[in-house]
Amino acid sequence: MVRPYRSADPRREKGGALLVALLFFLLFVSVGLVLLAAVGQAGILGAKSEEFSRAESAAEDGLTWFDRALHDELSGLGNVYPDTAEPRIREVLARISPPPEMGTRYETDLQPVPGESGSRSYLLTVTSTGSVRGSEVALTRTYLLTTVAEQFLYALVTDGDLTLNGAPYVVGDVLVGGKLTTSPYAQYIWGRQRDHLVGYGVVRGSLSTPRTDFVLVDERKSQTVLPLTSDNLARGFVQPPTLAPSRAKAVPLDVQGEVSRARANVPPTADMQVLPCPWWSSTCELSKDATYGKGLWVKGNLRVKGSGTKVVVGGNLLVDGSLTVDGGATLEVRGNVAYVKQDAAVKGKVELSPGGEAYVGGKLDATDAYLRGTFYVAGNATLLEHLYGRSTIYTGGAGEVHEFEMQKDSFLVLLAEGPVRVYNNNLFQDTPLVVYAYLYSNADLTLYGVGSHLELHGGIAGKNVTLNVAKGKTRDGGKDVSFEEPQTEISPERSRLKVLYDESMILHPPEGIDRPGPIRAKVLSTRYGR
Repeated sequence: MVRPYRSADPRREKGGALLVALLFFLLFVSVGLVLLAAVGQAGILGAKSEEFSRAESAAEDGLTWFDRALHDELSGLGNVYPDTAEPRIREVLARISPPPEMGTRYETDLQPVPGESGSRSYLLTVTSTGSVRGSEVALTRTYLLTTVAEQFLYALVTDGDLTLNGAPYVVGDVLVGGKLTTSPYAQYIWGRQRDHLVGYGVVRGSLSTPRTDFVLVDERKSQTVLPLTSDNLARGFVQPPTLAPSRAKAVPLDVQGEVSRARANVPPTADMQVLPCPWWSSTCELSKDATYGKGLWVKGNLRVKGSGTKVVVGGNLLVDGSLTVDGGATLEVRGNVAYVKQDAAVKGKVELSPGGEAYVGGKLDATDAYLRGTFYVAGNATLLEHLYGRSTIYTGGAGEVHEFEMQKDSFLVLLAEGPVRVYNNNLFQDTPLVVYAYLYSNADLTLYGVGSHLELHGGIAGKNVTLNVAKGKTRDGGKDVSFEEPQTEISPERSRLKVLYDESMILHPPEGIDRPGPIRAKVLSTRYGR
């Protein structure tokens, strides 16, 4: 059967077209509304993002302004005694107020760092908050404030030249007043002066110097003076330091002046017990335990003899001649001053009272010794084998540290008017000897890490500083040192001399270095948030 043909109803076709048009209209309206909402939301987000950026910029600008104001105010104080530092710092903070147009507010918190002899350093926390139309950004910076000399705020400091021969590994900031030279050749003495290709070193910290160039020695030993840029530094370091703003040279410490002051501090003899030496000898030997309730005046040389012997002086000690303390023997001085007019040879223990000091009019030889306190030496100071205790040594002559070991919880500050050499320590060992020390010289300071293997926690400062460092294993090869090869491919982490800056020096400065001086601010950290 064939279905008969029927023509379409024009009214139904017209109604369908209207329905389709209406649907398309509604679709376009919906899409338009969505787009308008999205554009509006984007505008709101864009405005908020711009406000946040402006608030962030205000916080950063505010912290920069505070940093500059803090340094200006502190520099205007001049020299400050450590025990009066806190009220002076609080006066400074009270004077720092940003101009209203900056749109920044500050919150500050000053906390003394407790120490054995009271607070000698302070932690200052500053929060700079920028606010723009409800958007707030806080930036917090922590400073360490101290009167400790600038030399102790860096891992390496020179007011002259710094020469890095080979591959030292330095963690901390570096301040160089003169020429910086970096060479891939470590120098050492083995019968004669020698060198060996080991590659370049690492400085994980900042470099500040008034100079605009440095000297690069290449593997052909040719020297090139290059502009001081990050790209050029990368040619002379496996990991180069970041460039910090130029600073003035560190002011040399008056080591000789400190020794001269101690020389003049001769203890009075009026209340002292006199210990005369026998007529047949110029030396008074004490081989049994003895206690002197008041001060003691030894009219000649003094020897504390025999292991286990302990001599206690209740007041000051004056020795007209030299002092010898045998291995295992102990000399304890409970007064303010121990004064030795000639040399001192210590193989045992010399312990001073808190805040007390010792003066040695000749040289000091400390071998396998325990030293506690501050020592002023007119001549040279030589430290051998083990060192126990926490001591600060000023020497008007030279300083030598070799065949050395330091025991746990011991700390050394050595400050010399003459040159300082650190060599032949922990020879040809694969595990580093850990030493907690700050070394300072008003002349040349040289450290070796070729046969030696050291990890120094503290810092190094001198008029001119030279580091000579290999990597990996080294051995006594008879006619020469034997090196693990190829040296240039050994990881810099295996450096035989690491210098790791130790902030405990300024958090808890040992006796003998907390002298009156300018209050300095060192940035410890900066972070977003409170």
